[in-house]
Amino acid sequence: MAKLIVEIKSKEMIKPCSPTPNHLKTLQLSFLDQFAPPVHMPFIFFYKAPISQTADNLLKKSLSKTLVQFYPLAGRIEGNSWINCNDEGVVYCDAYVLCSLAEVIENLNYEELIRLLPFAPVHENKSIVAGVQVNHFRCGGMAIGVSISHKIADAATIATFVNAWAANTGIKFDAASFFPPMNLDGMYDPESIICKERMVTRRLIFDKDTINRIREQGVDGQQEKAPTRAELVSAFLWKQFINISKAQPTPPKFFGAIQVVNLRTIKTSPIGGNCYGNLFWSAVAHAPVETETKYPEAIAKLRTAVKQIDKNYLEQIKTGECLLEMQNDHHSFSQGEANLCSFSSCIRFQP
Repeated sequence: MAKLIVEIKSKEMIKPCSPTPNHLKTLQLSFLDQFAPPVHMPFIFFYKAPISQTADNLLKKSLSKTLVQFYPLAGRIEGNSWINCNDEGVVYCDAYVLCSLAEVIENLNYEELIRLLPFAPVHENKSIVAGVQVNHFRCGGMAIGVSISHKIADAATIATFVNAWAANTGIKFDAASFFPPMNLDGMYDPESIICKERMVTRRLIFDKDTINRIREQGVDGQQEKAPTRAELVSAFLWKQFINISKAQPTPPKFFGAIQVVNLRTIKTSPIGGNCYGNLFWSAVAHAPVETETKYPEAIAKLRTAVKQIDKNYLEQIKTGECLLEMQNDHHSFSQGEANLCSFSSCIRFQP
């Protein structure tokens, strides 16, 4: 696809249609929010023509109404501890794209798609919580780019916000009641996990037939239940990554794989499904360099790591008991002692 040309027609701030009450002006970041990197998570939603001529006004009005419930999104982030819910507003850009929607979809170039967002995932103004860019194509189609700070949201809560934008729903900003904030000064820097090197994005498509083929390779008859699609693909990619890394002149001490776990889905978890914030944890699986990790074994290692994130582990997260383990893993990965793959599934935000 040729370079995507996007013209910004207007830029404004959309504020809640009613002011945020004084007792809600300050939102403490939870312990897990504090660990999240100061980046903006990007989502782009594509819509075919025809789009109503009144769509822009409807989007603005419904967004303003939705922000009454999601009031922290219109605020500003203060350091690594709280959000000033001052109703300054969400960045709202109206743009025109000099091509058709079909040209973008049929020739996806992920480096170019960033132009459909209100701002890049990593940018200088880290205090802004959220932004929206409404992109109009020549054909009449539309793409809505949504960027929300990872300091207050994970994938599940961004999906909740987008759904609420279309239809009002109940929401609770009470993650800090489950995971009270901690003083992390000198212990952890959220910016340390932001990649400073140039990142390359590629799309790998696993269709139904491919999934069935790798399922045959991954099932060994010893699993309690059949692997999920996310488990199959994650373990398959990890296995290939291990094989490639072993062929390098200087292999690492061990291989690691991270599977992001939605803490709302843990059995008997006190966290409600409508709780907003960073309510995820990283399950870490390890594989040795000395012996071969077969595909079914890679699936088992990932599944075992995820199972360890249970109700008891939630208490360890809450009290900070798991910090040392996390620091050790982070040190190993940052020092190059281990090669790491990280996986996250948007299918119900579950592995």
